[in-house]
Amino acid sequence: MYCEKCASGKISFPFKAADPQGYYVWRKYEYYNEVATYGGPASSINGQVIRYADVLLMLAESYIKQGKTGAEPLALINQVRKRVNAFQYTSLGASQNDAMTVLMRERQLEFTGEQTRYFDLIRWGIAKQTINATRAAEPGDGKSPFQDKNVLLPIPDVEKNYNPNVAKDIANSWN
Repeated sequence: MYCEKCASGKISFPFKAADPQGYYVWRKYEYYNEVATYGGPASSINGQVIRYADVLLMLAESYIKQGKTGAEPLALINQVRKRVNAFQYTSLGASQNDAMTVLMRERQLEFTGEQTRYFDLIRWGIAKQTINATRAAEPGDGKSPFQDKNVLLPIPDVEKNYNPNVAKDIANSWN
């Protein structure tokens, strides 16, 4: 089991107590500060958790991207929603864009706090406008932190230093 304490039912609420400002802090899967008291997993390997809901929604997305917006993706999305007793959709809309809008919202709601949103935004090609619009609404310097180069991860320096085939194609310090 990924988190024995979570599976044992000893923790019934996924948030820790409110901090002094009154905010709840998201806690999911692992309680690192309590590992010593309950003998949780101790490994240098970062295990990747993939939920069945993620598999269902990725499959629904693949159907929608193929232009199939009927029964197949509808059933998959409704299967995820049924688990939390949410209302069931009767259709995903009149077009492929409508179906993608429904799917994007479902992924955003289902995976809140699970660090998948960024990669969803990258895959959908809307990371720059979404992240910059969110940051523009926040108080601060008003800069747009997400640039076109941020869509790709930088090539590691060790690869650039030791592989001449990679190094010759790099025009700047990013890629």
